[in-house]
This record gives sequence, structure tokens and C-alpha cells, in this order.
Amino acid sequence: MYLNADQSRGTAEKTFVTDNPVDLTCINSIAIDWENIGFDGENNRSYLVVSASSKFGRYDNNDKPLEKIRPFTRRIDTLDVSTLTGTYYIRVHAVDDGWDGKSTINVYSIELIEHNFTSSPEEPIVSNGGFETGNFTGWEVTTSNKFPYVQREYGGHSGAYSAFMGDGADGLWSGATKTNTASIEQTVEIPNGSDNLKPLLSFYYLVVDRDESSETGWDWMKFYINDNKIFYVDNDTNGWKEFTYDLSSYMGSAITLKVSSWTHDVSDRFFYFIDDITITWH
Repeated sequence: MYLNADQSRGTAEKTFVTDNPVDLTCINSIAIDWENIGFDGENNRSYLVVSASSKFGRYDNNDKPLEKIRPFTRRIDTLDVSTLTGTYYIRVHAVDDGWDGKSTINVYSIELIEHNFTSSPEEPIVSNGGFETGNFTGWEVTTSNKFPYVQREYGGHSGAYSAFMGDGADGLWSGATKTNTASIEQTVEIPNGSDNLKPLLSFYYLVVDRDESSETGWDWMKFYINDNKIFYVDNDTNGWKEFTYDLSSYMGSAITLKVSSWTHDVSDRFFYFIDDITITWH
């Protein structure tokens, strides 16, 4: 890219600007490979700037600038944008406001440098995901008959407690005109990660067939994200099992985690438990 601001008096300015604003939320810096071969004077100036509001503004209409005075040989400079979030236009300006001056810039490349996390970003907090408070603190609860509740009689995956979501029978059944569904839910913020670190949802579940029956499908436990089902179980698990789910597509947004248990009738008991609901970086 070539910019040549040539004038005989007043101010000359030539500008390059991106066609569309660029999302800088995950960007640490902008690197520019360039040179200025114009007039050797302090009026010859080079600018790399970003602006959230102005596509065609002057060099001094910006949210963050990088300024170079006088000509310079080819080099790479960086503009720190690590504190910026949202979309910005990226502009390069060649400016000369001297007498018979000239600012001539050659730009060889502009590169967006992503955040490089040397340690995990702050992990999203699932409040009381292990239910070790002995209750549903941090969760919004919808009951059906006596479920759900936090219990310790059968223990948990790692601690003393787990969430008892339903028995697949008369303890969950509320009546023929009811939904017969018990649920817990909460909303969490998923921050942005990087190419090397992605958020991973994990939880442990246990289903115990109390009637040693092969009749499945008459009750179940499901896990949802924003009302989209990501997990389903309706049979004996023969011990605690882990389920994981990649949350990369939800980075930078809030999501609602929801666990539901349902039954069709009052027989064929299946005990549904869930525990240790976490989100970590991997």
C-alpha cells in the first residue's frame, strides 16, 4: 500500500482505512510493517490509529494512535489495543503540514496479534456446582412433587452431596395435567479465551435403576444450554460417569445451564443424580 501526501502549503493528508470495522476484543496489538520515505522534517508524520466511530476521520480523530515523526526506514511497529473491546476501523495516515513538504508511506503488512494467555483467563464460576452447601444456593429451582433436592444419603461424585433430580416415578410425578418435570438452572458469563485455551463444560451423572427394569424412555434427565439439549440419559449408568462439552462457540457471552428430570408415570424407578458441574479452560 502506497500513501503520498504532497502539498505546497497548508496540510496534506492521505489515508487508508479498512472497509469494515474490525473486532478487537481478543486482540492484544496491531503490528504494522512500514516505511516513510518522504521529506526529512518534523512536519512529516505517520499514523496508525483505530477509531470506533469514524471511518473517514482525520488522523487526530481516533481512540488510540501510534505516531511516527520524520521519515524512517522499513520497520515493524505495534499499537497496543489490549484494553479495547468491540469493533474499530483501522486507519493509516500520511500527513505533512509544512511548506512544500511530502509524507510518503509504504505499508507492507498490517497484522492483528491475539492475546497470548500464559495462564488461564479467569474461569467462569458455576455457583455451587458441587452442591456442597447442602442446598441449591446459586440455582433457580423448578419443583415437581418432592424433586429436586440436594442429598447426602447416596453421596456425591467427589463430596458429600449431589443433586437428586428425580426418581422416575411417584416422587417426581405431580399429576396427569402437570409437566412432571423438575429442573435447576443458572446463568454464567463465558469470557473470551484464545486459540490455545477453550472453555470446557464438565459434569458427573449417575442413574440407578431401582427396579432392575429394562423399561427405558419413560423418564429421563437432560442438560441444556440456552434451552438447547446437549445431553440425555434414561438408563442405569453403573456408577458415576463424566460428560464434557466444548463451549468455544459461547465465548464472550452469557449462557444458561439447565438440568431437567422428567417422568411419564409413577412406576419403574430410576434415580437421577448430577454433581460437580464446572467450566474450566483447556
